[in-house]
Amino acid sequence: MKQEITVHEQGITAEYYGKATTIPWHEVQGFDIWGGKTKRMISYELIGENGVVRWVVPNQYRLFFPFKPTIPNDEYTQKMAALQQVIVAQSGKPLYSSLYRCLFLYQLCRLCWQEFANQ
Repeated sequence: MKQEITVHEQGITAEYYGKATTIPWHEVQGFDIWGGKTKRMISYELIGENGVVRWVVPNQYRLFFPFKPTIPNDEYTQKMAALQQVIVAQSGKPLYSSLYRCLFLYQLCRLCWQEFANQ
């Protein structure tokens, strides 16, 4: 599997699971980062008027993950940080983090399930 992100003057294009989506900078409505409880990856979403561009950044310490950077990890990490800065600058939208919200919802669901199972 492969994901590819291309930043150009007019916007950003991401190819993810074989589907390419482009969002022009002027159509960006939100920029979000989120992850699951396992921390296998961090997911990014750039939300536009007519679509969503998504990509994932794998945890460097996970051995089994479908997306592996083709460049050294330090360089990859620097490029991903630069990508965030370019998106915020070009779109004028801040990066909204849902990382802790996902973990909170997971823990809340687990507690509710335990309470239900004990009845």
